[in-house]
Amino acid sequence: MSQVCRKCGYERQSSDTTPKAECPKCGAIYAKVDEHLERQKAEAAKRQEAEEQRQQQLQAKLDETKQRERLQKQVIVKTYKGSQAKAMELFQSDAAKMAAEGYFPTSQSWAPGAYGCGSFLGALLLCVVLVGFLIFIYMHLVKPDGTLTVSYQRSEAAVASNSVPSAEKTCPKCAEQVKAAAQVCRFCGHNFT
Repeated sequence: MSQVCRKCGYERQSSDTTPKAECPKCGAIYAKVDEHLERQKAEAAKRQEAEEQRQQQLQAKLDETKQRERLQKQVIVKTYKGSQAKAMELFQSDAAKMAAEGYFPTSQSWAPGAYGCGSFLGALLLCVVLVGFLIFIYMHLVKPDGTLTVSYQRSEAAVASNSVPSAEKTCPKCAEQVKAAAQVCRFCGHNFT
């Protein structure tokens, strides 16, 4: 049985005079070449394993980032400025659009507008010239715009039901879900007819 050198590929002949442990063509020691190739194979396996672990870590980070983004997109906070009636009107028109996207209002708060300390001090200084009294009266009668802050939360069930016809509809006034056959909203009393 003839031996083949794993380094140069030479097949040992019976007529070769070099020692049996050495390749006659390149002079390599068969055992050392085999040892070197096995060591390279083990190192390649280690590198492959390390690369796979790195890929798994990157995938885990990517999944975590996607989960965080998905959770962040589930809650949206919007503000509507103006008088309370105007802000409520803006909210109601926007609530229907948000409901179509699967977002429903979860909380809302109204913060009335107020004049700052600088406006008050300016009017107080102008009281000497009598113009300040008019400014005080104006500040008392005309209130600055307030802010209506509304939190919307994405409903996964609503998103799934958007693709399937549902037996519910969204109230255009309060954006709550009511039965499709309802003629009056049970939450705000809005008349659908």
